[in-house]
Amino acid sequence: MVDLFGHRGAAGEAPENTLAGYRFAWGLGVRCLELDVHLTRDGELAVIHDEVLDRTTNGKGHVGGYTMAELKGFDAGFLYGGTFPDARIPTLDEVFSEFAAMMRLFQLEIKTDRPFILDIVCKKVGETLLRFGIADKVVVTSFDPYAIRTMKKVLPRQRCGLISMQYRESDLRLAKELGCWNTCIPLKTGGSADLVRKAHALGLEVTGWLGNSTADVDILLEWGTDSITSNYPSIVLPYLKSKNLLRDAPLAGA
Repeated sequence: MVDLFGHRGAAGEAPENTLAGYRFAWGLGVRCLELDVHLTRDGELAVIHDEVLDRTTNGKGHVGGYTMAELKGFDAGFLYGGTFPDARIPTLDEVFSEFAAMMRLFQLEIKTDRPFILDIVCKKVGETLLRFGIADKVVVTSFDPYAIRTMKKVLPRQRCGLISMQYRESDLRLAKELGCWNTCIPLKTGGSADLVRKAHALGLEVTGWLGNSTADVDILLEWGTDSITSNYPSIVLPYLKSKNLLRDAPLAGA
């Protein structure tokens, strides 16, 4: 059985990292959500993947160069020809206000940045998780070991996960050294069944990414991953359900 995380909501099908995109993913049946955060100029946590606005909005320049109010003025659904007219960059608070009780699990990625920025981001992420009371159903992930070390100082018991683009056995050792619970192994750039086996032997849960087709999913299942992230949950979710492999435990308290 595996968990399916909607990658940035449903990044291949709706505006990524927006409330509109998360609602779309929810409507498909997604109950585990992956998202990303960056710090704004006025100290807010903006939910957006890239450090610049250019790819996913009609804005230009660095996220950190704008206040949250200014970021709200950009259209984050412009690539979809008016289908998602209200898509905007949300704050982390806005995402959790709507989805904390609805989603079963979250993977929250802290993007690589300068150490003094990561100190602020990790502190704010920790405060947010405690305020919403959802630290136990969030895995904080990052490519940046500094971010994970800092997050563990802020919340020593917080589950964290190391991501690596060119995954090697040394990354498994680093994940263990950092006190990680999870490790995120890529399908296309370094993952293998052998790495998954070695991760499990070290006590690490493994997320495979990205499972964007049924063929991708078959490989990740064969590897033995515990969860899969996908840009196309409309394809992958029903496929996992048809094979009775989707872990779909009830929400806490349900």
